Amino acid sequence: MAHARVGIWKLTAGSNRDELAQLFRQEIVPDLRQQAGFVSYLAVGSGSDQAAGVQTWETPEQAVQAGAQIGDHVRQAIGERATLESWFHGPIAIDISRQPLEQARYARIGVWDVLPGANRQEMTEKAREALIPMLGQATGLVSYRAIEGVEGRLVVVHCWESEKASEQGMQSTGQWLQETLANQLALVARYDGSVMLAVSGKQGS
Repeated sequence: MAHARVGIWKLTAGSNRDELAQLFRQEIVPDLRQQAGFVSYLAVGSGSDQAAGVQTWETPEQAVQAGAQIGDHVRQAIGERATLESWFHGPIAIDISRQPLEQARYARIGVWDVLPGANRQEMTEKAREALIPMLGQATGLVSYRAIEGVEGRLVVVHCWESEKASEQGMQSTGQWLQETLANQLALVARYDGSVMLAVSGKQGS
C-alpha cells in the first residue's frame, strides 16, 4: 500500500516561499527522484507563514529509508528559513488521481481526529461508495488522497486546477462529509493555499 509523509512548516520572518520552492526543486527533488519508490512531492503555501509538504512513496519502508538518507540534506538546505511544526505519516487508504500532479494549482489539506467509537474501515467504505463517485464528477479535480496517520489522525489532501474549482468541488463533498461523518471525525487543522511545487517521480514531467 502506498505511504505518505506530511510535514507542516512555519516560515521564519523574512523567508520567501517562492525561494524555498525553487530551492527544493533544484536541490531536494533530484535527491527524491533517486530514491526507490518515490511517487510524488507536493508543497502548498497556507496563510502568511506556513507551508505543507506531502511526500508519497510506494511502501512505508521506502519512505522511512528515503527520510533517513536525505533528511540531513533537507535540514541543511532549509537552514533557518523554516521550522517543522508537525509531522504525520501513514498508509494511503483512498487514492484518486485524475490528472498529473503537475496540473495542480490549489490544494486543501485537512487534519482530522477520528472520534472514539468511529470505525475507520466503515468510513473508508462509505467514502468509496459515495464520495469517490462524487469526486469523479467534480470539474477540475487533480487528485484526492486520504492518509491514515499512525498518530491516530486522518489527513486528507486534495488538489485542484484552481481555487475556484476547489470551492465548487467542496460545496458537494463538504455537505456529504457533514451529513455522513460528522459524528465520527473532528477537524483539527486545515491548510489551504496555492501549490508551490508539484512533481512526480517521472523524470522530465
